[in-house]
Amino acid sequence: MEDHLEEIIEIRDPEINVAEIMEEIRRNIRQRQSEARDRKVAFAFPTFDATVTPDAEPTQEMERVLHHHLSQANLHYDKIGVALQFMPRPMPLIGRLWTAFRREAHNLVIFYVNTLAARQITFNDHVLRALNALAQMVMGKSQAEVVRLEADLRTLQERVAQLEQRLYSEETDREGE
Repeated sequence: MEDHLEEIIEIRDPEINVAEIMEEIRRNIRQRQSEARDRKVAFAFPTFDATVTPDAEPTQEMERVLHHHLSQANLHYDKIGVALQFMPRPMPLIGRLWTAFRREAHNLVIFYVNTLAARQITFNDHVLRALNALAQMVMGKSQAEVVRLEADLRTLQERVAQLEQRLYSEETDREGE
């Protein structure tokens, strides 16, 4: 993403050194990550990589990204709507009539936009509920898989311990003969 920074944001102020500011941001992030490690806080800064594809292997970073975006979507899914933002223009005689006409035209547009926004909010609500349920299912399966693998590991460790004990017994019996 840093390679494309100049394509996204163009800074024309000669007093602003973009490279210096970016380095300061990176330094602050490294410092905060170091402080989090020192305090043994399980905290990581998500990258929010836009290149994550559905066929990528799930990672903890991807889980953090998923959690972040779902949290943001849950906060903002219903923040749609338009309010009247109308500035009357000072015009002498016809000004009042023109202002009244413009206000009513704006109100009509706002009515239709907000009607559409209400439908979009309903859609967003259903999609978010489905995504939240899907994320819970995926996380639940991941956690269930971890529990199963831990149980398998304990079983294998017990089996190795039994085999080592048996091997040790057989070696002791041979030495005693």
